[in-house]
Amino acid sequence: MPPMHQFKTSEQYYATYLHELAHWSGHRDRLNRISLVENTPANYYREELYAELAASFLCPGIGIEPLIDQEHAPYLQHYIQLLEAEPRTFITACSQAEKAADYLKGFQQPD
Repeated sequence: MPPMHQFKTSEQYYATYLHELAHWSGHRDRLNRISLVENTPANYYREELYAELAASFLCPGIGIEPLIDQEHAPYLQHYIQLLEAEPRTFITACSQAEKAADYLKGFQQPD
């Protein structure tokens, strides 16, 4: 992760951090997501969608709004293409994102 001062806001930093942690959770020694094992363009965009959704599930838990900005726009067309090619993609993405979010929540210290 770049240092926090390179982000416009602390919220943007933490939303990005959660996005990257969601990618981290998919490693073969963690959740073993196929989107990280088979390197194809479609899997790249699947993985990006999983990480975006996982971050959006986690952001409210730390008191920030899910991040939506101009950096996300280039991905939208790829997400649309995935959904057109495989209508169940969004359901799968939500499931994978929930698994990632739950996995990451498992590292929280009790209050």
